[in-house]
Amino acid sequence: MGLFAATALANEFWLEPAQFFVLPGATVHVRRFTGPDFRGKAWAGRRNRVIQLLHYAPGADPANLLP
Repeated sequence: MGLFAATALANEFWLEPAQFFVLPGATVHVRRFTGPDFRGKAWAGRRNRVIQLLHYAPGADPANLLP
């Protein structure tokens, strides 16, 4: 029964840029959303629940976006 309850509470969580087309090197604001079926609302979030947030780009080391 505990497994069912945990599954029923699950939602999607995704990151969405404010702009999808930007110039190279430009700063992009990334919004956080949560909700079912990708029809979410802004995630007020508890930052302490995010352990790691990395950006991967070709030819570069992963950059930590958490700070």
